[in-house]
Amino acid sequence: MRQLPVSLFGVVASPLRFAVITALLVFTTLPLLAQEQPIPAELSFLNKLGKPYRITYEPWVELQIPQGNRGMGGVGKVARGKHWQFPVIVAGAMTAEAVWAIIKPAFLANGWTAVHEWSAGGIMLYLHYQKDGVEAWAETDPNGAERASVDLIEIAPMPFQFTLTPPSATPEPVNPDAGDFPWLGPLPGSRFRSSAADPSPFYVSVKGASAPELF
Repeated sequence: MRQLPVSLFGVVASPLRFAVITALLVFTTLPLLAQEQPIPAELSFLNKLGKPYRITYEPWVELQIPQGNRGMGGVGKVARGKHWQFPVIVAGAMTAEAVWAIIKPAFLANGWTAVHEWSAGGIMLYLHYQKDGVEAWAETDPNGAERASVDLIEIAPMPFQFTLTPPSATPEPVNPDAGDFPWLGPLPGSRFRSSAADPSPFYVSVKGASAPELF
């Protein structure tokens, strides 16, 4: 789970309010947990090329791509949007070079542009896609015999909105029996039941997940 910076919302909060906001941010980012999701249309050619599996999907992230030392060499960028990460089986390609001879041309033949290619210490391609209103950035490299890795971010806006009411000039009284906390609105689909503390775990239904997640 990636916690979004508070500065994203333009909030300068008191210590008490900051604690409340931080707690809500942790809850709000629960739907951003990794989950299974089909690969996007701009990578659909991989289904014909090989077999993508163990697909990890996050509805929204802010991520440096490429990651690691290569991304810090001034070539990569920070991208924000939907995130897929998975390996793909390339049957019959028994060496990294054989996998690369299949993977690289396939990307370039399906609308992707090579931004940069590394070969020292392994082979890696940094790619850009822009077509029909879709923009995406990806990296791919062979992982030995019959396997390549793919990491992609499809540019997209944050899938939720978060609004805070400006604090008043004087302290605002809080009556825990009256309902929701006055500075923050209720979470979508929730309703006030009780202000009593409840230490038991709870379930959250994550869109796209096969079963509710326990927290």
